[in-house]
Amino acid sequence: MKNTRVRAAESAPRPRLDANPTAGKPRPGALDAGAVMLMLVLCALWGFNHVSAKLAAPGMSFVLQSAVRFAIAAILLTAWASLRGVRLVSRDGTALPGLLVGLMFAGEFLCIAAGLNYTTAARMTVLVNLAPCWTVLGLALCVRHERLNLAQSSGMALGVLGTAIAFGEAFGAGAGGTLPGDILAVLGGMLWGLTTVVVRISPLARANPVRTLWYQLAIAAPLLWAASHALHEPGLIAWSPRLVLNLLFQGVIIAFISYLLWFQLLTRYLASRLAAFTFITPIFGVLAAVLVLGEPATLALVSGAAAIALGLFLINRRPAR
Repeated sequence: MKNTRVRAAESAPRPRLDANPTAGKPRPGALDAGAVMLMLVLCALWGFNHVSAKLAAPGMSFVLQSAVRFAIAAILLTAWASLRGVRLVSRDGTALPGLLVGLMFAGEFLCIAAGLNYTTAARMTVLVNLAPCWTVLGLALCVRHERLNLAQSSGMALGVLGTAIAFGEAFGAGAGGTLPGDILAVLGGMLWGLTTVVVRISPLARANPVRTLWYQLAIAAPLLWAASHALHEPGLIAWSPRLVLNLLFQGVIIAFISYLLWFQLLTRYLASRLAAFTFITPIFGVLAAVLVLGEPATLALVSGAAAIALGLFLINRRPAR
């Protein structure tokens, strides 16, 4: 959870806990073994996210799941910020862009939730994680010095190739295929990537990234709840211990702890080194969907995932000095 999460962290000033919590502390450095292991765990959790939603689907719709997940995470993040003395609302010009990224975050997960009704968790994970491609393209268009280098251009081309391979399979499946869900997955990834662009070119680039995460969670939770009610979903809930545990896993472990750990890592290590790990997320997602849900690992999906993962690696790779 994650790419205003990744690209914003790379291009914005180092994350701060309000004024400048890193003052007097060592500058972010290279990764050690502990950071590498933690990043692998985080990528595995992010890859498992859509699989978890599929597991909870018999008891609660995807849209309502997202609303509950973000409500839990927003409450926990507010409590954590209060205990740490972090101001989440400030007159620093971040309110309007914060509202915009919250709306885009809600739109992203509305697309994802709706798309999961039509496509597999594996395909959703692969296509949504095209977000860095949209970020790089958006920054290249909006920020003068954010031009695409050769590695990033090659990464974009591989991302497009991987998407074309995945979509080719969807087109070949006919009317009962995954095409509607795949299109929504790409739209969700586009909103995710463009959210990072808004963060990069607005006052949010100089704000505490925890505040940016709070804007997203606090705005998306009620909007997704309202969307769920508009779709008459709350009456379809089938409560069970398994559903409750799944929602707690999504809200506490993924939406709160994993994102918070990500931001803490950014205060200690180089963002470019951390971002390079994110290309593993779609691979973990495909593996989890195959092993847990029994989804088919088709040649087209595996090939597309591999091309997209390599493309993300090239996009996040920093040129050697």
